[in-house]
Amino acid sequence: MSQQEIKSFVQSLFLYYYEKPGDTQHLDIATNLILAGHLSFDTAPLYIESLYVTFPSIYSLKNRTPEHILQKYKQQQNQLPPHIQLQIQQHHSIQSGGQHPQQPQPQPQQHKITPTTSPLKQTTPTSSSTTAQRFRYYDEDKHQFDKEAIRTNITNDTARQFVNELYTVLIGRLGDPASTNYLVTSLLDGSLTPQQAEFHVRFSKEAKQHAVVLKQREDKRAKAEEYVFELYRVYCGEDYICSAEEVLGFVKRILDTPNVDYQAIEDEIKLKAIGNVKVPGNKPFNKYL
Repeated sequence: MSQQEIKSFVQSLFLYYYEKPGDTQHLDIATNLILAGHLSFDTAPLYIESLYVTFPSIYSLKNRTPEHILQKYKQQQNQLPPHIQLQIQQHHSIQSGGQHPQQPQPQPQQHKITPTTSPLKQTTPTSSSTTAQRFRYYDEDKHQFDKEAIRTNITNDTARQFVNELYTVLIGRLGDPASTNYLVTSLLDGSLTPQQAEFHVRFSKEAKQHAVVLKQREDKRAKAEEYVFELYRVYCGEDYICSAEEVLGFVKRILDTPNVDYQAIEDEIKLKAIGNVKVPGNKPFNKYL
């Protein structure tokens, strides 16, 4: 793999463990450690994960290393430099209930490696309010992936973006580094087609669990919409047409609030109904006539 491809792989590790890009210096150091042979693709995840121990003010751990990577690390740990073994072991000590060390530990900056100056190239999908900007290969309207587009233009970057979108859509998060790297490599060497890569993710245990969560949320959303529409019908009348913004605002509150105050929602709709009452300017009769 080229240096840029390795850097993209290391960046995907930072995004998985910390849900944010790695510091440029740490990114360059980890890349050069792999290039120098001090880290492999199996041991690099543990090294990136352990950085939060040394730099707690920069990194907050969001995801843990999958078990199959831990097993590979145990097979190769004796091949790592002593200071890297110490840092990773310290991380596992904290995960087991230990305390952060009081003595300063060896830091990656002690390696005299000159950081590269090439710009960081993001390959993961970025968040946006539009489908075209969020996904390159997934059509949210048709609920399908454009496998022909990736098949006819497959590079390391496009393959990684396609795999990232598979995990984001089907599991709700980026895949673990080893699984992502496996699919990218398999797409590039032709051992898996884009359709097979999609099936690999779609029929995984995580995807099935995510589908259940999405189904539950969709059912809850439908019931919330029905509830809000019923309140408008009761208090504002059959002929009142409420705006989509009004309905979505209440539905979002129901979905996103842990302890929903339904009475407050009902009271707000009551006030809207009162505000819509039209009082005639002239009285319909005069008792003195």
